[in-house]
Amino acid sequence: MGIVSKAIGRIASIVLDLDDTQLPQDQIAALNDFLAKHKFEAATKNLDDFLGMLKKKHLVDSITVSSAGEMIASSEGNGISDNFSSVALVEFVTKQLSKPDTILLKMPNGWHMIFPFMQKIYIVKAGTNLSTIELKALAKEIDAFLKSKGIKNKKNGKIIGKAF
Repeated sequence: MGIVSKAIGRIASIVLDLDDTQLPQDQIAALNDFLAKHKFEAATKNLDDFLGMLKKKHLVDSITVSSAGEMIASSEGNGISDNFSSVALVEFVTKQLSKPDTILLKMPNGWHMIFPFMQKIYIVKAGTNLSTIELKALAKEIDAFLKSKGIKNKKNGKIIGKAF
């Protein structure tokens, strides 16, 4: 009788489109706990503090921003080498394929994501890869901060970032 009732229940759930799945309460609790412990203060005036906040908020290891081959900002001070190799890679991929949306590289120590957006190249390193939506959100936050502070790159006269 147990097999027949399970079969009828299965058929009924398919026909009636019943969904008995539940929200992952353990995962939601863990995320809420994480968010309660970490405050993301976006009202900072310092670029290094802002990039540090974004690293925590988006759970990434480093962020580098460049424009026209010149480094604008780096969260870890490794921006010059990251910038050089990333610009060369973007140019190579653009010549071989077409304009890339995102270049994802799986490295032994995590992911390197190269994301051209709004005439800038964003280089993000993290333990896991970020979606295009997450990368765009990160880029928009940085772009808005740079515009609000009037920060320009080295070529335009203002020198910023840890690598300088």
